[in-house]
Amino acid sequence: MNIFTQFFSKLSKNPEQRRKEILNELIRQESSISRDIFGPIPKGGVREFFCLDEHNWVWHEEWQTTEGRKTRVTRYIISNKNIVKTINNGHPQSVSLKEAHNLEKAAKIYLHRAKKHIYNKTNKS
Repeated sequence: MNIFTQFFSKLSKNPEQRRKEILNELIRQESSISRDIFGPIPKGGVREFFCLDEHNWVWHEEWQTTEGRKTRVTRYIISNKNIVKTINNGHPQSVSLKEAHNLEKAAKIYLHRAKKHIYNKTNKS
């Protein structure tokens, strides 16, 4: 498929489908600049940290052990009253105050990097 075919095939998609594709691509880009927020990535490991929307953050990590490949997906759900997390779609549990502060720091770093490296915005203050 040449470049023109690719371009026009994207234009022919319905607007809602195209909007979802753009949002997914932005999440992938944001995740790529935030992989190391929680420290160095072990050799052969995979890390992603990203924001789905104003109430949902995801931390995805994969690593190799002697038993095989392991995966953990932690989803943080933020409300006005508290922050709960699920690990690998398990039972929701409230986060500790320390974990809430760590998540807040990570979110601030994430937002700073996204503004600077993806959206080319910097604070003038």
